[in-house]
Parts: sequence; C-alpha cells; structure tokens
Amino acid sequence: MPMLVQASMCDHRPGLGNRMFSWARAEVFSSRTGARIIAPMWSQFKVGPMLRRETDMRYYLNLFDNSGYVRGPARWLALATRPRIAGEDANAILDEQGPEATRAELDGKVVDFRGYEGWFRDDLQHHRDIVIPRLDAVTSKAVRKEIDAFDAPTRIVAHVRRGDMRTLAPGEGFKNNEFAAESEAYFISIIEQLRDVLGDLPVTIFSNSRPGELTEIPKLNGVHVAPVKHSALTDIRLMSRASVFIASSQSSFSAWASYLGGMPTIWQTPHRRPLVAGRHELAIE
Repeated sequence: MPMLVQASMCDHRPGLGNRMFSWARAEVFSSRTGARIIAPMWSQFKVGPMLRRETDMRYYLNLFDNSGYVRGPARWLALATRPRIAGEDANAILDEQGPEATRAELDGKVVDFRGYEGWFRDDLQHHRDIVIPRLDAVTSKAVRKEIDAFDAPTRIVAHVRRGDMRTLAPGEGFKNNEFAAESEAYFISIIEQLRDVLGDLPVTIFSNSRPGELTEIPKLNGVHVAPVKHSALTDIRLMSRASVFIASSQSSFSAWASYLGGMPTIWQTPHRRPLVAGRHELAIE
C-alpha cells in the first residue's frame, strides 16, 4: 500500500493560521514524493470565541475543497489501521535517500505532520512555489466568490488583531515573547509614516475586533474597514493582495498573508519575520 500523508490539526484546536502549517508541510511532502494526502479536518467547534463575542467563531466551514484528497471510508480505514511516522522523520529520510527510496521505506504508513511551532521555519520559506498554487487549488467556491466580490483598495492593508490577545497600551512594547496585539496608536503611526513617503493612499483594515472596539483608526481619512462577514480564509487571501502590509506581529494570520503575498511587510520590534527566501529586506521593523 502506498504511503499516505496526514495534516493533523486537533492539537489545542488552533486558529486557521496555525492549522495551515501542518497542511502546508503535508502538501510539500506530497509534491516531493507523489504521496496522496488524507483529507484534512478543517472544521472545529470552539466555545472561547463565543464567550469573547468575537466576530469570527472559528468553525472554518466551507473554506476548502477536499475533493482531491483521500476521503470517506478509505480515510478512516487508513487512520485506524496504518502505522504512523512523524513528518520530521519522514522528511529526514526523504532528504537523505530521495523520493523513490522514501516511498519504498514508508510503504503502508501514514506520514503525520502536526503542530505549528516555528511557523514557516526554513522549509516553507523555500517552498512558496508549491504552497501557493496548492492553496489556490483547494480554496472553495464560496471563498472565491467572496474574494471576487471585494472591491476595496489594497495598496496599503493593515491587520489589526484583537479577540483573545491582550492589546498593548499606546507606546508599550512587547515583553519577552508575550502573546499580545499592537495598539491602535501603533497602527495610526505606521499609516501616517507610510503616507508621508507614498502619498495619501487609501488604507484597508482587516480586524476581528468587536463592533465599536476600534475607536481611532476608522476616523482617519481614506481608511476603509473590511466587512466582518468574510470567512477567515477570504481575509487572508484578500490581505495577501496588499502592496504594503502592516502586520499584527504575533498573529500567524498576518504571517500567512505576508507569506502568500510576498510584499513589504511591517512588523513591530522585536518580531520581524522574513518569510520569503532570499528576500529578507521585505520584512521591515
């Protein structure tokens, strides 16, 4: 039985950005070896977003087209009966022995990619040529329809992360590796600096903030706040269209938009994240 590849997504029930890392590594391994991928389990149920009254409940329904993956009884049978090998171990075999020997050694097994530690690390930075077309291929028709209907400008785009993150006070920096979000004052400062250089360009804001939570940014001239009715994947894909992107530095959601778009991206110190191999100058602090 030829080996199969799995992207495990159930550890700690992470958000969409974090769930996409195991999927991307599974896609890269599949591309390099020809192994088929077991249909990922994208959907989930989480209570936290409801309790926090977030605008995105993070169910992740109808975002992806799984029709090209191993589904149905074949999926469940493989997961129930086949031995598994960690994705990192399988990649080590592949790098040392090549695709043909890897297929022979891992015959009958499930190669299991899981976790999001290190986010893109070095491996995904070098495989945008695989990941981006594959994301295009599995994006659902519903998401494509939302993308096609969006008509706001994307020259300058900012992702203002809220929800389960503490918001830093104006002028406050990150402490160690604290899980926090930049203040409105930070985003306003960056927008003003960009406009000093680029001219009075329109700015589009993507945010999971609650109604009325952003009080200062919407007052800026030429600022458009994207509707919250979009799916999470729609927002990532739309943000990736930016010519210049202002990221929420601790958000993998922002990181995916930057990775897919390959545009100059502004990160708050000390969280500069070069995501395009050979183009570290695109990550600005």
